[in-house]
Amino acid sequence: MGRDIYMCTEIKLESKNWVSADDYYANPYYPRSFDGHRQAYILKPIYDVRDRTLFSILCEGAGYDLNPSISPPKGMPLDCCNRIKQDCRSFGEDAFMHSYLTLKEIEEHAKKLGHIRYSGYVENEEVNQVLNGVPPTSWSKGVGHPENYNWLEWDVDEKPLQQIIASLQKILAEKSSIFLLPYKLSKECIRIVFWFYD
Repeated sequence: MGRDIYMCTEIKLESKNWVSADDYYANPYYPRSFDGHRQAYILKPIYDVRDRTLFSILCEGAGYDLNPSISPPKGMPLDCCNRIKQDCRSFGEDAFMHSYLTLKEIEEHAKKLGHIRYSGYVENEEVNQVLNGVPPTSWSKGVGHPENYNWLEWDVDEKPLQQIIASLQKILAEKSSIFLLPYKLSKECIRIVFWFYD
């Protein structure tokens, strides 16, 4: 089973308190558990794709670690809002490598990232194309017949942090209006709080 990520967002108000900036929907099966959800309200995450390359960029040691990470896991922020603390507690011992990053940190790292490096087993027929700079059509971390594959590394010109950046920028604009804030929230006043689970 692959590793997943649970990602929440918070904004910091003028009072210096962090509050949840996420959208939630009512769990129609509550209080029964359905698909692992035991809470009355279920998070609508800004990102919920299983992408170990992105995970490794967000947090050192969380993926394949072929690309530079923003930081090692920082743990849960001490000033985290109660909503996210409750979400985290609901995972119990299944949650690990807790961390958090501001929009400013993510954007600064995105500017420094060059090509994204991948590695895996590639079919023998595609080895030459990969060696000539064309990514494989498919690849895997494990194969049943290794004699039909070669282990390779290759680079791809992509921006894996862009979806998270765009989502945080949108939330920043929306929440300024919703909370009727008389000031513009800075990129250090919005962050993701996340943890991994298997």
